[in-house]
Amino acid sequence: MLRVSFQFCCSNSPVHPFAPLKKATIFALGGNQSCFISNWDTKDANVAFNGKACKIPAWSVSILPDCNDEVYNTAKLNTQTSLMARRAANHVGEEPETLHWQWRSETFNHLRPKGRENVAGDYTANKLMDQKEVANDTSEYLWYINNLMVNEGDPLLGKSTSLQVDTSGYILHAFVNGRYIVVNVQLVKGQNQRALLSATVGFTNYGAFFDLIPAGVTGAVVLVSSINNTTVTRDLSTNKWVYKVGIPGELRKFYDVTSRCGRHGWREDLLVNRKFVWYKTCRPGLQGPRKGARVGEWQEHWPILDKHARQHRWLLSYMYHVPRSFLNDEGSNTLVLFEEFGGNPSFVTVQTLTVGRACTDAYEGSTLELSCQGGQRISKISTASFGNPTGKECGYQQGTCESLTALAAVTRACVGKPSCSMTVSEAFLGPSNCNDGQPRRLAVVAVC
Repeated sequence: MLRVSFQFCCSNSPVHPFAPLKKATIFALGGNQSCFISNWDTKDANVAFNGKACKIPAWSVSILPDCNDEVYNTAKLNTQTSLMARRAANHVGEEPETLHWQWRSETFNHLRPKGRENVAGDYTANKLMDQKEVANDTSEYLWYINNLMVNEGDPLLGKSTSLQVDTSGYILHAFVNGRYIVVNVQLVKGQNQRALLSATVGFTNYGAFFDLIPAGVTGAVVLVSSINNTTVTRDLSTNKWVYKVGIPGELRKFYDVTSRCGRHGWREDLLVNRKFVWYKTCRPGLQGPRKGARVGEWQEHWPILDKHARQHRWLLSYMYHVPRSFLNDEGSNTLVLFEEFGGNPSFVTVQTLTVGRACTDAYEGSTLELSCQGGQRISKISTASFGNPTGKECGYQQGTCESLTALAAVTRACVGKPSCSMTVSEAFLGPSNCNDGQPRRLAVVAVC
C-alpha cells in the first residue's frame, strides 16, 4: 500500500479542506489518484469525500490508495503502553536488606607540591581546546592545567581573587595550588598552579551541527580582583595549558574487579561526605523473571558497571536504570560508584523494575492484545470501556456511551493469564449503546 502511494509523492498535490483542522491531500499521476485525509482536531470527525462518508479519529491520518477505500489510519494501531513499577529489592527474599560498602580515595598526584613542579600531560597548547578533541572519547574527564608566575609587586599578590571560567558544563572542579576552591583564593609569590577538572556526561548526538557543539572550558579563564575600588583582571586563556585526560582511578581500573586495584586497597571503615571517593559493593544475582533494576536515592555523579566490570556507564541523576543484561542471575554483581562532591552511599537503594500496568485500545473489528512481561500474570482489569472512551496511554475515561458488560467480558478473558487477545466486537463485549455514528473503541487498563 505504501509502495503504491509513494509513486504519487512527487506529483501535484491539491488540498481539499473540509473544515478547520481537517483536510484531504490528493496526489495524481498518470490518471491515478492517491489520497491522505488528516484530522488535526482533538475530536473525531465525520467527513464526506468522493461521495462516501469517512470517519477520521482525532489526531490521525487516513490513507486511501485509490481515493475511495481507507486501508490504513494512524490512530487505529493497536499498541500497548506499559507503565513500569519500582519495587524495593529488599522485598525479595533472596536479596540483602542493606548494602555493604568499601571505599578508597582518588589521588591527584599532580596537585601535590612536588607533582606541581613538572606536570606530565597528554597535550600542551597556548589556547583552550575543546574537550571532545582532546579526550577523544577515552574519558569523561579532562584536566586544564596552567601555571602563573606572581612576582613581588604584582597587584594580584596576596589579594582576594576570584577565578572566572566560561564552561559549557556539565561539571567543573577548580584547584589553586592544590587546594579545592569554591569562592575566592589568594595567590602567593612564585608559581601558582590552576587546575580545572572538567567532567562531561555524554554528548549531544543529534540535531543540526551536533558535532560542532563545544564541550569543556570553551571561553575565557580570568582572574579578577578589586584593588582600591578598581577592578584588576588577568586573562589566562592564551597562556600555556597542559591537558591531562582522565583521572587516576580510571587508569588504574578501580572499577574492574579483575584488576589488582579493583580487588585490593579498599577499606571497610566507611568514609562519607568527602570529595573524590570511590565506593564499591557486591550484591547477589537477581533471580527470577524481572525485567531490570533501578539504582537510586543519591544525587551525585556515579558510574554504573556492567556484569563484566570492563565497561562503565556514567550518570548524573537521582535514579538510573540498569539494563537486565548487565546483571548476573547467579554469583554476584559488583557496583562501583565515584563520588565527586561528598555523599553517603548508605542511602543508595536498589529496586527491581517490572510492568505495573498494561494499557491499550483498539477499534471495532480489530484485535486487542495485552501482555504482562517478565513472567507476570494479569491480576486485575481496572478499566474496560467499549464505546467512545476518551484519553490515551492509561489515562482513559468513560465517554458518553459504553457497554455495560465489557469489563466482565475482558476480565474473564484475561485475568490469571500472562497475555490475552480478543476481537473487538459487540458480539464479545456487548452492546455499546452508542448512536452517535462514531467508530466504537475498546480501551483497557490491566494490572500485572
